[in-house]
Amino acid sequence: MLRVRTVLLALAMGLSLALPVAVAELAGSEWRPTQLGDATLPEDADLFLRFESDGRLSGHSGCNSFFGSYRLEDGMIEMGPFGSTRMACEEPAMAREASFLDALAAVATYERDGPRLTFRDNAGRPLVVFVQADWD
Repeated sequence: MLRVRTVLLALAMGLSLALPVAVAELAGSEWRPTQLGDATLPEDADLFLRFESDGRLSGHSGCNSFFGSYRLEDGMIEMGPFGSTRMACEEPAMAREASFLDALAAVATYERDGPRLTFRDNAGRPLVVFVQADWD
């Protein structure tokens, strides 16, 4: 109850309540992948990933929508478990979707450089490279 009162008092006084740095770094942002492994993705691939401020994420994998959770700590990222819709689409969308979701499941670290976000595996290999799709 004390925390709730503190939050309400801070808001009433016009003070901002900062999110932890790691969460604040990605919270509320949306990203479009430009590279998946060694492959450059076309702009019309219809893929995106959105990070919410409450540890949830959502996105579109080219054919289906997906959702899950994420946690950031010291350059490390944990994502999942994931859920998704189960529509079937034509190729190459289905193969691209499977590769994208497999890459997200294998991510161990992230690196943000302004409007660019790179996900890497445990060995440091880049899995997915994103550009920021929102600017708010």
